[in-house]
Amino acid sequence: MIKPKYLLAACFCAFFCSSSVFSENWPQYEGALHQNSSTSTIAGSLSLKWEKRFTGRSMAEDSYPESGFASRNIVIYNNKLAVAASNDASPTNEINYVTVLNCEDGSVLNSITTNQRRGPGRPQFSGAGSNYMEAYDTGIGFSVLGWDPATEILFMSNGGDGPSHTGYKVLSGMSPVTHAGTAAWLDIFTNYPTLQGSDGKTRNTVAFLPGTPENWDYVGTSNETAFFDISTDGNFVVAASGSNHLGCVGNHLVNKYTGLRAYQAYSGPADVITPPNYSPPLEYGETRTFHMWGGVIADGNKIYYIGPSQDIDQNTNFGEGSIGYIDNPIPSYGKADQGLHIVGCNVSYSDVNTNGGYTGIGIQERASLSVSFVKRHDSPYVNLASTPTHPFSCEDHESYLEIDGFCRNKALLAQGAGVWMAWKPTKAGGVQLIRATASEDNTYDLSVGKNRRGQDIWPNISYVSTGGTEYIVYYAANAFYMSTGTSGNWSGVERNPLGPSELAVFDVTQRKIKWSYELNNITQTGNYPSLQPNEAMGYFERSRMVVAGNKAYIAWIDSSTVNLTLIIAGFDITASTPSSTPVPFSYDLGVLSASNNRSCVMDLIAADGKLYAYIIESNTLDTQVHGWTAQRVVCVGGNVVAPAPTYAISGTIKDGSNNGISAVTV
Repeated sequence: MIKPKYLLAACFCAFFCSSSVFSENWPQYEGALHQNSSTSTIAGSLSLKWEKRFTGRSMAEDSYPESGFASRNIVIYNNKLAVAASNDASPTNEINYVTVLNCEDGSVLNSITTNQRRGPGRPQFSGAGSNYMEAYDTGIGFSVLGWDPATEILFMSNGGDGPSHTGYKVLSGMSPVTHAGTAAWLDIFTNYPTLQGSDGKTRNTVAFLPGTPENWDYVGTSNETAFFDISTDGNFVVAASGSNHLGCVGNHLVNKYTGLRAYQAYSGPADVITPPNYSPPLEYGETRTFHMWGGVIADGNKIYYIGPSQDIDQNTNFGEGSIGYIDNPIPSYGKADQGLHIVGCNVSYSDVNTNGGYTGIGIQERASLSVSFVKRHDSPYVNLASTPTHPFSCEDHESYLEIDGFCRNKALLAQGAGVWMAWKPTKAGGVQLIRATASEDNTYDLSVGKNRRGQDIWPNISYVSTGGTEYIVYYAANAFYMSTGTSGNWSGVERNPLGPSELAVFDVTQRKIKWSYELNNITQTGNYPSLQPNEAMGYFERSRMVVAGNKAYIAWIDSSTVNLTLIIAGFDITASTPSSTPVPFSYDLGVLSASNNRSCVMDLIAADGKLYAYIIESNTLDTQVHGWTAQRVVCVGGNVVAPAPTYAISGTIKDGSNNGISAVTV
């Protein structure tokens, strides 16, 4: 007979030890709300838990038809990890695969084929020495992933000249033997063919591109961003995109439950005659969203987006605040708008169009936006007087240079009633951190990033609350420098970065910088000499940062050793100073550096006391050649220290002798 206290302990053990108790989801690029952090602190030394290497095929420069696919990021849902990679030894090159791994041991749970396409049709430059740049932000074959917990749909996207946007139920019909994936909206496609989106289109409408059960509706056919954001608590997926080379476009919302369009704003100059549906109405400059890589994010039934605040070429664009559009960002033109707008909008839904018998949760097909706040931050370099002084070449830009080749990640995250945004308004000054809500617009100096342009920094930003204190952690990864010259032509020669790679910790509770730290100097002889700078131009981050509890981790590949080595350095963000240089975790990847010296950590995520580094092995992954040879997921961890929750156990526990124990709260 089990005594009551032992029965009670057994109940607690079963409850506490369940894998779902502390399960953390990492639904999309940079996690939830782009906060890039986990609540679980990793205690003790890091050690290898498992790894999975995908070697079935490689990707070569500018190959056609599609000759290979890879992930831009990895995602986690319910203790399962998804990656765009083939589990087959000899996969078909023209097919994009998805593999789902068990987060506990890296075993394959599911392997599917998809109809996801390649995206960009050529490298960033059309050939060696060329000055013609493509307008995309990922690279040939690299798919961005998002795994929505509400629908369990894995969303995929490629941008560029051949955009593709698909969704699959990757937990349906799971098998490690590769098979065709289940289209996300097959039921709607089959049973509700007349269900309409906000624009009146259905999945059987010719105008719906491409009109299949796995595609989510999206504006444009070329030069698009691949990055999107899922509202995990709302009904939509959002992205900023348009079929053009312009630096700014409009926001587009897709109903995640049906895959049909919910809202479309500006997509290019043709839309200037039809102002977007914002309430209250906004000035044109306030409606523009940066074209690429994280210009808009979602938080429940809210979106936040950023764009420029200053119109540089007033003659071309009809004056500040007029109905015009951002300057054509071609290198020889060399002029792009400056400054920063931060806009917050509330999203509401209504059922207006034909439902065709559909009664599901996505029945309210039309989304509307109402403005909650607009914050404007100008770059002091730009004078909008009658005789304006403004940048005449890419060398002169101080804030975002949002043109082809410089589509940097945006340091934007949602938290509480608004957002945190980090940017550089001037070359000489440091990176500024902005807190923007309906009632707040405060700016703080992070003491990093001085004496360089905004495009010279590849930023990572994280928010975390740990030990009763809130923190913002900012990683200013540096990049090689490439001169554009006075005529706007790219020199093609990479030089040392204009500044070091740095880490900054900001105490949100006290609203002050806690400390900053130089990771590596411009000659790569600093505290971590193997930490590589990023490309001068291009879309491949070579190092990534993530925060897990009270530590910030930065991961990169050391190619100075005989074999490639994964390096992960952890910094205690709760410490009063960064103290001495932490000794990093290192792991020999077992492949020669000499033939893989362009390898990189493409993504780094954290969940449940583990870090997951997603690595691209390559000798050709650079600005002009988007080649790779293998993909790898490496999981490391320690002893998890998670927040101690309180659980209520109701009812009566008996030991068989009719002696009851009253309800216990733990």
